[in-house]
Amino acid sequence: MMFMAANANLAAFESAVNRPEHEISLALAGLTMSAFEYPDLAVPHYVDRFEQLSQIAHESIQDKDEPAVALATVLFDDMGFSGNTQDYGHPRNSFLSEVLDRRMGIPITLSVVYLEIAQRLGFRAKGVGLPGHFIVGVYASDDAQVQPIYLDPFHRGQVLSVEDCKARVRAITADKLPFNSSFLNPVSKRYILTRILNNLKGTYGSMQDLVRTAHVVERLLVLDPNDSGEVRNLAMLYGATGRQRMAIETFERYLTAWPDASDHQAIKSYMKKLAANLARLN
Repeated sequence: MMFMAANANLAAFESAVNRPEHEISLALAGLTMSAFEYPDLAVPHYVDRFEQLSQIAHESIQDKDEPAVALATVLFDDMGFSGNTQDYGHPRNSFLSEVLDRRMGIPITLSVVYLEIAQRLGFRAKGVGLPGHFIVGVYASDDAQVQPIYLDPFHRGQVLSVEDCKARVRAITADKLPFNSSFLNPVSKRYILTRILNNLKGTYGSMQDLVRTAHVVERLLVLDPNDSGEVRNLAMLYGATGRQRMAIETFERYLTAWPDASDHQAIKSYMKKLAANLARLN
């Protein structure tokens, strides 16, 4: 039953993301993504929370000269959303339900909160994936010549100039990464979800939590089934957590899809050990 529930949770995430970009709801996808950690999460309740927040914000920003900035004021001053500077690396900062409940998160999840509410209010808001520090851009039109408003949700919706964005990158990378104008390009919703999952993968990996790391990699492969490195990673994680049959099946998928990979012999040798272990169990 537990395995069936896990499959159902993964299928719900797959349903939320395997659709055209404009049909993906970051709220729904982010909430279904977290089902491995919160299997009893009332997803519709939290989706409704976004609706409620957008209604409150709508009433507060009417007739404002800069509605995008006014929305940031509502979220980060009036409602109290803030960056978690004290416990930045905790996994709960990557789960939208926790961010909504605690009104605290990391740059990318606070950006998702802003983006989801902005979308409901009709703003042209997009995620902007600066290296190491996610922000949002609000666009007055589709005209590339019109400068968007950049906002930093982790720092209470601070308005950023292009020079401010450059300074953020310099500070985060210790001035080792030259700024590229492409850093300011808007990113897709699938990119945002991938970046959240990669954050979690790094966190769980540092904690040596292989079971949760496997859950994360399963979801990364929903977003990109053709990532050979992650297919191999998932097979290794299954093997390391005692799921020999799933490990063998995933390795077989890897060997079939990437027949020219240089590690075939090592993998085949490991598969024999897994098969022997499985035979002993039977």
